[in-house]
Amino acid sequence: MLTNGVLLLAVGLFAVAEDVGPKGLQGKWTVTAGEEGGKPLAAADLKEATATIQGNRLTVRKAGRDEEMTFTTRDTGNKGEIDFTPSAGPDKGKTCKGIYSLEGDTLRIAIAPPGEERPKQFTTAKDSKQMAWTLKRAGA
Repeated sequence: MLTNGVLLLAVGLFAVAEDVGPKGLQGKWTVTAGEEGGKPLAAADLKEATATIQGNRLTVRKAGRDEEMTFTTRDTGNKGEIDFTPSAGPDKGKTCKGIYSLEGDTLRIAIAPPGEERPKQFTTAKDSKQMAWTLKRAGA
């Protein structure tokens, strides 16, 4: 019996290690702020921008258009590394490295283009191609 218990524990730990992130990431989010290359995004760019996370899929809706990608996380509680892989467009199939932090109903994400180093903070440097967003849980 002890062997079965150890096996179940090992399988459970492996399943947690392969999780797509905290369950708190799941659901619909409204983009409330963002910046790219050290410049804040215009209010018009943020208007009606949403993100929906279901399983390991992220769908971003902005300007009436959807962008889909998959993601994985390596986390320590409610913050850690996040990697996105776009499903279409010029970066289709390429990994974009990022970081995230979830505090209550606020999710912050910073991401670099494919081939660039993972961001270290939730702001972007002038003239960089990194992006950062702040999202609020929809309905919160």
